[in-house]
Amino acid sequence: MSTAAVRDGEGAYRYSVRAIRDLTAEREVERGKDEFIAMTSHELRTPVTAMHAAVTLVASGVFGTMPERAQSMLDIAASNSDRLVALVNDLIDLERMNLGKVEISPQQINAGDTARQAADLVLPIANDAGVSVVIEPEDVTVVADPGRMLQTLQILLSNAIKFSPTDSTVILRVSHDDTRVAFHVADQGKGIPAD
Repeated sequence: MSTAAVRDGEGAYRYSVRAIRDLTAEREVERGKDEFIAMTSHELRTPVTAMHAAVTLVASGVFGTMPERAQSMLDIAASNSDRLVALVNDLIDLERMNLGKVEISPQQINAGDTARQAADLVLPIANDAGVSVVIEPEDVTVVADPGRMLQTLQILLSNAIKFSPTDSTVILRVSHDDTRVAFHVADQGKGIPAD
């Protein structure tokens, strides 16, 4: 329901107009969309994880050395399946957040180590894009969920790499003062328009 005041020519209040809109249909569509995403994510997780494991295993050379062209294609497939697994996991995490079922397990972690791990995870994407990733870590202890922190930094770095021009640099900097630890991701992309 929304309400608006109606005033006369001098600005004096005369009466109010109220509009009531039934949102039942929109809510049903939203619920159906959420259920579809949840079901699809869970259905995709098992086969995508299995494909990723198989491709990664073959790419690692466990079945012998591959010709150079085949190895290159396997490496690309392994990298892309990494992204696919991450995407499915992100969808499942979004579903859990919507349901209020996200579990956070805070513990003491080393911020510098976490930054280095995040950079290692995005290195294949950075190499494919021709972008350098520079870490300026500080080995300081922070209380956070290690998995969520790593996931957040990985997403920020991936986005920075995705929107950076070739031969540019993405920087992940860790800094701290007496009360907090800050992670800064900087890139040389065109940025977000002000509007």
